[in-house]
Order: sequence, then C-alpha cells, then structure tokens
Amino acid sequence: MNLKWKVCGMRDPENIAQVLELKPNFMGFIFYNKSPRYVGQQWVGPGPEFPSTTKKVGVFVNADLNQVKFLGYKYELDSLQLHGHETPEYCSNLFASGYEIIKAVSPDMVSDPEHIRAYKPWVHYLLFDTPSEQFGGTGHSFDWTLLAQYDNEIPVFLSGGIMIKSLDNISKLNKLNLASVDINSCFETRPGFKDINKLKEFKIKLEQL
Repeated sequence: MNLKWKVCGMRDPENIAQVLELKPNFMGFIFYNKSPRYVGQQWVGPGPEFPSTTKKVGVFVNADLNQVKFLGYKYELDSLQLHGHETPEYCSNLFASGYEIIKAVSPDMVSDPEHIRAYKPWVHYLLFDTPSEQFGGTGHSFDWTLLAQYDNEIPVFLSGGIMIKSLDNISKLNKLNLASVDINSCFETRPGFKDINKLKEFKIKLEQL
C-alpha cells in the first residue's frame, strides 16, 4: 500500500529525537491548550536540526488566524492540521499563505458531500478522526465502513485509536484514497511521550502492507 505515517502529540526534545530516528513522514505538535499533549507556551520547538524528510505539522483547534500564522512562522511548520470547526474560508486563507493543509472532518460528514466539497479547493488532505469534545486524542476508533461513501477525490489521513493490531484492517481499505495513518495515544507511556519499541514494531508491519 506504500502508506505514509504520522506521529502526533510530540513535545519532549529527547523523545522527538528518538522518534525521528524512525523517519516518520509527519510529526505533529499540538497547539491547543486544552489538550494533554499541548506543547505549552514556553516550548522551545522541535529542534534546529529537524530533518526535511519529516514534515512538521502544527495541530490547531479553532485558533485565531494570526496566531496560527505566527506560530507557523516561528516554528517553521510545513503543514497545518485544522482539527476544529474551521470554515472553508479560514482554510483558504492559510492555503494562500503557502502551507500544506490537513483538515480534520467527522466521518459522519461523508454522507454530506456538499459540506466536504466546500473544503476541497483549500486542503491537501482530509483527516477522518473519531468525533469527540476533546477534538481528538480519544484512543478510540470509529466505524471505518462509513468511509465507503467517500469519493476519494482528496487523499485521506486515517486517525482515531490506531494501534499495531489495526494494521490488518487498514490493509483491507484498498478502495480508499488513503495517504497516511495518524498515530498518537495508543503508543504513549504518558501524554506526549511515545513508546519507541511499539513505534518500531508498527513501522515494520506498516512497511509490509
């Protein structure tokens, strides 16, 4: 399947360095202050020698546009993951600023093609995640059969409770325009800190799909 993978919810410098050795395609940093994985106001950033082979993704939830642009510039983010109720106009503004845009969408919205269509000109990826009041990080998956209704026009990130054993079922999603899997809480020893051995096992099995 040649799937890419994203490790989200990173903030600890040592753990970031360890995860980078596994060469994920994307690494996510959460700038939502209600998340237990929030990087914090005094965060020093992902490190000056961050490899170009891993894209830096800033995760935002209903944030002020100017603040998003400021943090995107400050931390030299490659991609912006918009995980709240951001409008198509909001996305278009950041798209015009040159960022790669990943827009989180509730799987329930697949049955409302007009809603999704409004975002399509302004996003590079749609991310389907388990709906929650916490805007992600639930550790629970959703009913993937909902995605059978998706038109596959925009590539997809799959998120929500993905773990090593999920890969067997992910391998069956061969009709979905699936670009990347997004992993987070199921690989943590505590919020914001990833288990390297579990990630290694995940990567090996992912590459076998």
